[in-house]
Amino acid sequence: MTDACRLVFPSPPLLLLLLLGASGCVSRTNPSDAGEAPDASVTFLPPLGDGGSHVDGGEVAIVDLGQATAVPPQPGFLYFGSDADAAVLAPLSPAFWRTSAYVAAGPTADYFLSHTKVTYILSDGWVINHPNSNPWDDWTAWDQYVSATVSTAQAEHVRVDFWDIWNEPDLTWTGTGQQLEQAFVHATRAIHVIDPLAKVVGPSISDLNLTALPGAIQFTADLGAAGTPLDAVSWHAFDMPDDVPKLAAAVRASFASNPALCAPSCPQLHVNEFSAGQYDHLPGWALAWLAAVERAHVDWATKSCWNLPEAGNQSGCAHGLSGLLLADASAPQATWHVYRAWAEFSTRVINASTPNLVVVAGQRAAGGAAVLIGRYTCGAQNQWCNFADHAVDGVGLPPTNLEVEVRGLPGSSATATVTRISRQPPQTALSAPDLISTQTVGIQSGAVRVRLDSVADAEVWEMVFGP
Repeated sequence: MTDACRLVFPSPPLLLLLLLGASGCVSRTNPSDAGEAPDASVTFLPPLGDGGSHVDGGEVAIVDLGQATAVPPQPGFLYFGSDADAAVLAPLSPAFWRTSAYVAAGPTADYFLSHTKVTYILSDGWVINHPNSNPWDDWTAWDQYVSATVSTAQAEHVRVDFWDIWNEPDLTWTGTGQQLEQAFVHATRAIHVIDPLAKVVGPSISDLNLTALPGAIQFTADLGAAGTPLDAVSWHAFDMPDDVPKLAAAVRASFASNPALCAPSCPQLHVNEFSAGQYDHLPGWALAWLAAVERAHVDWATKSCWNLPEAGNQSGCAHGLSGLLLADASAPQATWHVYRAWAEFSTRVINASTPNLVVVAGQRAAGGAAVLIGRYTCGAQNQWCNFADHAVDGVGLPPTNLEVEVRGLPGSSATATVTRISRQPPQTALSAPDLISTQTVGIQSGAVRVRLDSVADAEVWEMVFGP
């Protein structure tokens, strides 16, 4: 979501050395008013297929490793100017970077530019360099700005995979819809004069929904009719995670009913910002969003970034890797561990059939199998379902007991290690998940059933099965 604290990048020149502030590290706490359960425990039970029965009559979430498929590219990040080295970034395996502020030197830029695909947002540089003018005031100036930016990227050997013409035009564009189309046409033509193979993405609407979808599809069709088709259709997702697969399916259905949009091939689908600010620090919500964008089968997913009131209202777009690290990038927060665990899968299967619960299982690249279980609700005061541009703390719903059955495990026994990524207040370091249990468990007919007691709201439990 666009806000006044976001980084914008004046171009040319394309590279800018960012001077970064720092924030203090808050030690890890376990607040009793957060709904966290001090008596968390785990019990392994006979699988349902081998005569096992529900302990308390509740539903058992089932995940079958035999249904897991190879993982797609991992979601990436938006902006981020802090210096974080490969030791922090590599475990997350980000595949995408959407930015308009390249750090002149340092490990952060080096890592992103060498390991990810890059989308560059053109509108940011225009706004900062032309604060009192609009593209439609002087199309020649707009054309020259776009040409200069693309030329500078080529001269400095900065690879840009997609050019994002204008970010969140439904919030930031003050001209008419026709003028917006003209801006896209002018920019796309200017880009292709310099790089005929360059790709363009848009319209990057702030929060696309089914009501706004017909207009976005018509906008895409109009650009195609003008000879400047979009290579990817993009939008931002800030409502509920389950909305993303539904909307992606609706976009694909719109393509099917408008064959001209897919000549010669359909545009890619980019959710180039996802996850709202109010639950940005909550592990359960982080897992729900990761699962949602994967279930949507989009081609590009980039996490959003938000303000940091607990760190002097700095921008999470410049500091702290979109909320995964402390603002000074000195230590991970709870959600970093969720992204780390997500990236360790080599195959994945997702069960999101139970409301406010997501269960993910798969093989790990390092060996063995893993299961992630995450709760995510609106909270006791509905505080996590009321949109905000910053993290919102508060009381979660009471802890609950969950049962999960994991099928498709090899052998007759395994060492099961169960840890918990508990919810922390914003800007609180979490060096490692809490260890709940390590024990040898029997595998019956390829399955293990486990009861998790006192799973708190908004937290994630991880089970790793190894030799």
